[in-house]
Amino acid sequence: MSQVACGWYYESYIVDDLYTDNFNDYLTAYGKYFTEDIWKQYYSLEFLLQPATARFWRPPNLRHLPFSDDPVGTCRKKPAAHATKLPRWADTVNGTYHWQTALPKERITEIAIETLRSSSSRLREQHPEVAPYSETQARLWLDYVRKEMGYAGGPSYFGIYMAQGGYDVWDWQRHYRPERWHAVSDVALPPDIDDKTGRSEVGWCGWPDGGAGSVAAMFGWLHELGSEEEVDFMAAVAAEETKGYSMDNLDYALRSHMLLGLLGAVFEQEPARSEQIDRVKRGAIEKGRLEEENADEWLRNALAVMEPYALANDVFPATEDERTALLLKVLAENGQLFARGGWKFSARGPARGFKFDLSVALEKRRNT
Repeated sequence: MSQVACGWYYESYIVDDLYTDNFNDYLTAYGKYFTEDIWKQYYSLEFLLQPATARFWRPPNLRHLPFSDDPVGTCRKKPAAHATKLPRWADTVNGTYHWQTALPKERITEIAIETLRSSSSRLREQHPEVAPYSETQARLWLDYVRKEMGYAGGPSYFGIYMAQGGYDVWDWQRHYRPERWHAVSDVALPPDIDDKTGRSEVGWCGWPDGGAGSVAAMFGWLHELGSEEEVDFMAAVAAEETKGYSMDNLDYALRSHMLLGLLGAVFEQEPARSEQIDRVKRGAIEKGRLEEENADEWLRNALAVMEPYALANDVFPATEDERTALLLKVLAENGQLFARGGWKFSARGPARGFKFDLSVALEKRRNT
């Protein structure tokens, strides 16, 4: 459906000559988007087979969706690369600087670089055609997003901001020649172009945005769940936040501690299990992380994620290192815990991030 939307988007916004009355002409012009194996250009099979990818709408991991690398209503005909991958990742890191204050910014940056390098290497093992990790590119986008945004708009805001012209994912061309930009180096290479204009080709349209955000949602630019490098990063940050705390001294102002508390609970027998769950519930409500009327819903969905790990491991890890490793595994394999709307409960209603069940039926999903 996203591919169909891309063709419609190009015709209506760029060409202004939509084939409304002749689908055959439309199919001739954009048939390349509708072939049965088109998904192979955008998604790796390994990524699609992940339960979370089957359950949630996630960005492609091999290249960006057509036309999603420019603001709504423009198309600069850039190469069909994965130009949105690192800016999206950097946007998530920038948001973490803002929302997750338990760790110093320097440590968050280290985790971001470590997990990006690792996820890039794994992907290249199966798909050597994708670009290798680049210290130059990673550092530029971290700096770029911080300067352009300054604060976090929230989960899935990247697609809206792209549609509004807030980010120019081709801005690197003002600073680097392609050969230097794509060079593999263990250190960030300095720019080799002195752009004295200081201006990007695009600019943020501001608010109101004339419906740009709505168009972004219509064409699939707003994802329910982040990419693999985003989820790996957030999982590693969450696991890091729990280090140095005992299970009896968790800080339920942190979602990572809430999740660890529940992970410990599923290994317990009654009545210790119910007591631990209630401890997490009371602590999260007192700290403002959950509200009384929907705390049970969040707990129930999160516990459903944790249960299989208790069945597979029998006993809760005895050491902090083993405990941290198990939590990291749970979070990395269940990115839905970081799904859209799941950062913090909103008074406007239950967040979609509360629906953690990967096996939920399609009929049920349509009503969530």
